Amino acid sequence: MQFRIRTIRWVATATLVVCGTVAVPQTAFAAGRSDAAGHTAGAHKAGAHKSATHQGGTGKPATDSKEPKKAKEPKDAKQARDAKKAKDAKKTRDAKQAKDAKLAKKAKAAKAGAKQAPKAGADRVDFARPLTIAATPSTTGGASIATCVETSTITATAVWSVATVADHEDTTLDVTLTRPTDCGDATGLGYVITLPTGLTRSYASVVNNCAASPVTGSAGDTTFTVVGATIFDTFTTCTIKLPVRSLTSGLFVFDAAKFTGLTAVVSTSQTPQTLTVLTAPPQVVAAFSPDTVDAFSTSTLTVAMTRTDENATAVSSGLAYQLDLPAGLVVAAGATTNDCGGTLTATAGASSVTLIGASMTGFPSLCAATFQVTSAAAGAYTIFNAALSVTTGVEGNLEGNCGEAAARAEDICEPTLQVNKAPQTITFDQPANVAVSQKTAALAAAATSGLPLTLISSTGAVCTVSGGTATLVTPGTCTITANQQGSAGYEAAAQVTRSFTVGPPVVTPTPDPDPTPDPTPAPAPGQVTATAGVAQISAQWQPPADTSAVTGYIATASPGNATCSTGSASDTSCVMGGVAGVTYTVTVVARGVGANSSPAGPSNPVTPTAPPISTTVPDTNLTLTTDKGIITTAVPSQDIVVIGTGFMPYSTATIIIYSQPINLGSAVTDGLGNFSKPVKVPADLVAGGHSLVAAGVDPDGLPHSLKMAIRVAAGTATTRRPNSLAVTGPPVAAMLQLGLAMTFAGGGLLLANRTRRRAV
Repeated sequence: MQFRIRTIRWVATATLVVCGTVAVPQTAFAAGRSDAAGHTAGAHKAGAHKSATHQGGTGKPATDSKEPKKAKEPKDAKQARDAKKAKDAKKTRDAKQAKDAKLAKKAKAAKAGAKQAPKAGADRVDFARPLTIAATPSTTGGASIATCVETSTITATAVWSVATVADHEDTTLDVTLTRPTDCGDATGLGYVITLPTGLTRSYASVVNNCAASPVTGSAGDTTFTVVGATIFDTFTTCTIKLPVRSLTSGLFVFDAAKFTGLTAVVSTSQTPQTLTVLTAPPQVVAAFSPDTVDAFSTSTLTVAMTRTDENATAVSSGLAYQLDLPAGLVVAAGATTNDCGGTLTATAGASSVTLIGASMTGFPSLCAATFQVTSAAAGAYTIFNAALSVTTGVEGNLEGNCGEAAARAEDICEPTLQVNKAPQTITFDQPANVAVSQKTAALAAAATSGLPLTLISSTGAVCTVSGGTATLVTPGTCTITANQQGSAGYEAAAQVTRSFTVGPPVVTPTPDPDPTPDPTPAPAPGQVTATAGVAQISAQWQPPADTSAVTGYIATASPGNATCSTGSASDTSCVMGGVAGVTYTVTVVARGVGANSSPAGPSNPVTPTAPPISTTVPDTNLTLTTDKGIITTAVPSQDIVVIGTGFMPYSTATIIIYSQPINLGSAVTDGLGNFSKPVKVPADLVAGGHSLVAAGVDPDGLPHSLKMAIRVAAGTATTRRPNSLAVTGPPVAAMLQLGLAMTFAGGGLLLANRTRRRAV
């Protein structure tokens, strides 16, 4: 053992006084203090010497030599000065006595078993146990050094800092060394701790305030070895906290037998200390499989409970939890599993899942419940510990996946389901070709997502679209595009485009005024002959031998919808429209009193020609118009939709712009003899006055022209907006209504004219 030296200094010339006692060899104390009387006398002598060497509190040594006489002081001043000296001397004595008393009291408390034998006029301390106070000369002169040696027994005891913990949870075994006094440093102390079976040293650090004594061992060991511990001077205890944990639940008792290898003056009076280790609550963890899906698809969510207690006989029962799914994620229809016992509730469409009455036992102990989840919106769906809104006997560890998934690139420790937008496609049935007289056509299109489609016509002059219906405007090619822009759960679909032909109208024959059916059909006409003309076809046929049951004839051109008819058995020719460049044949049926005859023909093939282009502006007072009404000005390269009326049905009309005739294109009239044709003003057309003309044939097959005077301004269409053109004349709708009225009003004359035999 090492010993700390206390030094006590007095102003003296030869004698060292410690706690009121002269320092003598330890054998004098062992002899039973036989010199007690001499000690008392020595103490008084020392006190007398001290008094003799300090006079009046001046601190100056007394001498026998006489000082020179001083001048006599006044009586009052001398009394005051003497009183002050006496007061100062008293303060010095009181301070010294207080210091000596304090030192004596401390020595008495530090020395167990010491007895005090007071003597009148002296302060002394006797020690009943061995104590060595050795005096050595001071190197500074006039002082000595005292050394005390502690030989009493030091006791080691241990307690659990926390006496009830869960398995795998740390506590500390706090080992305290205690001595009865605080005299000097107690060094070289040591002991060995053997933990109760089932306990091991944990990874936590040792907390040591017994100097820098080493504690050997490492995590997983069942012993702690302490060597070279120290209790410092003025301290009676020191403590080392040893980190401990148990992997199993149970009761673990630490008693005196667990102390071995006691060194120096260490002994133990250990009372049994019990550590209660409880089964830690099972941890709830979760995982998605797969962890990336498309919207409306499903992923399996596994919610597992795992227990760390390695005590195979321990039982955890009555376990329960409610897991709230992230917003937007719901339980999907599908199979569920549960090997945790109790009741699992996972209803399709619900946003939470519950497990009630589960239990776990054995080691290793792991159970799980599985169910399907889905989402209608793309996004990342993460489950945090807060999702366990209700728990009984379990703890959430949903945010602890980082340690198990260190290879993951993202900083996501919680179970996360990534939902991507699902793909979709459009199916669009090809519409059949239809006649414009059908007026509408149904469109069949749908997206695999079930989301509504947007149908758009890119040929508004031929057809328009509303919902799933196309409205037919004029013969031509109708082109419609189907779109689906996507949603929160679906990607946008690729566009699908369909085109179909809108043909000329089909003319319904005039109904027989006598609806009474004739069971005998009219006899068929004879040979049919066709003659081509300008935008028209002339048909002639031989009447049947018996015309008594014949009321007229109907001639039909093929291909197309052009027809003409007569109103008597003797009228055996008529004229109908034809598209220039198209080759036709004609068939004829006889209209009977009851039923029509079978068709006669077909005729010889014929090909109508286009209306000729006159070198001069046709002389006509009939007005051509546009979809914006009658316009008076235009610019080069401008697009104009020309509207013509009064032509032979299903015939060709040519659009020309004058002064020098330039062919802008041709149009095919509908069943009423009207057309609507987009044309473009030539880019190199000179500025000035011009005439826009549509030329063809009228319902009788005679030349028919419409004219509109316009002034072409200098520049290009990009320098002037078409909507800014001057517009004159009545609105187009009014013109069309007027044209229809005129057509119906002249219907009787037209029919009469058609009955005439003509050769064009």
